[in-house]
Amino acid sequence: MHYNFWDLTSGFFVKPDATINGYLNDVVPLFIGFLTIVGVFKVCCEFFRLLY
Repeated sequence: MHYNFWDLTSGFFVKPDATINGYLNDVVPLFIGFLTIVGVFKVCCEFFRLLY
């Protein structure tokens, strides 16, 4: 069975009839949030590594 990439991703992030602009509007905040969580985790690890 053959799956189209946009068919797979449209169910997770955006509506099936969404444009690339709508896709970016939904995905970019999720990606920024992920990077923020990773960045805070990294800063905390470095802080406690230097502390102890």
